[in-house]
Amino acid sequence: MKTETLISANTPEAIESRTQPSSGLQPHPIRLNEILVPIDFSQMSYKALQYAVSLAAQYGARVTLLHVVDPAVVAREFAPALMLEPRDTRSVERELSEVRQLQIPESVVTNIATRYDTAAEGILEAIKEFEPDLVVISTHGRSGLKRIVLGSTAEKVVRGANCPVLVVRETERDFV
Repeated sequence: MKTETLISANTPEAIESRTQPSSGLQPHPIRLNEILVPIDFSQMSYKALQYAVSLAAQYGARVTLLHVVDPAVVAREFAPALMLEPRDTRSVERELSEVRQLQIPESVVTNIATRYDTAAEGILEAIKEFEPDLVVISTHGRSGLKRIVLGSTAEKVVRGANCPVLVVRETERDFV
């Protein structure tokens, strides 16, 4: 039979260990000046925005809203695949401005950016350009064949980013 030993946090040994200098990791203040938030206008990306806005308000950081327009290739009836024109930049910027107006308090400084690329590549390029301290991105939680075929933008960003990435999932326990 396995026995467990519980150590009280209020024993003299525990109190002494907390007051003695340690050779281990020391806490450092977190500096957040720039938070990048990719927005695809889905409910999940708005959930990620809630986290980013909360952190920005707490740390006095600027939020950059980024929308990446993925050029689509479609096959028309009896015609070869044609490259569609990307969404009009002004239209995307107008939508991002509405998001800023409706979901971000005026006290949080916010920038807007658009890119034309695949989602993951556009986000990674924006990370190089803006050098954010944190990226807050949503994931749609695809699995199985959909994930294999479509890939995971969030996973590619986590693997390629040179800064911390907070991935917000639909079914997580929220802390915002």
